[in-house]
Amino acid sequence: MPRGPVTAAALIGLALLHPGARASDTQASELRILNPDPDAQLDSRRVVTVIEAHEKPEGAHVVLLLDVDLPPADSAIPYKPGFVHLNRGELWHAFEAVPHGPHRLIAVLADTARLALSPLVMDSVRFFVKPKS
Repeated sequence: MPRGPVTAAALIGLALLHPGARASDTQASELRILNPDPDAQLDSRRVVTVIEAHEKPEGAHVVLLLDVDLPPADSAIPYKPGFVHLNRGELWHAFEAVPHGPHRLIAVLADTARLALSPLVMDSVRFFVKPKS
């Protein structure tokens, strides 16, 4: 993926080039955060997250967690601030008004009961939102 300024439309287009396929008994699920880059230094408080999911099981969806921990394996992932369920097949989400400072983003696959898949399928990145100078 190119480094430096990239538009949201370009990132979404990149994610659409790699649509997830149906899971099979011999293929493992994969999940990757394409944007933001690990350790990115962002100038904007609007953070566009783009993910790529391969071999996603039927009914599974991506959940984004911004600055919150993943609940225990036997607990449903909640619908509350810090948790974004992409349960309509979306490959991106824009977090608005992200505070200045360091952040951690986790993407995890969850089932229809909102439980993280087992084995765990996830990716994470840390990034920093710079204050306006």
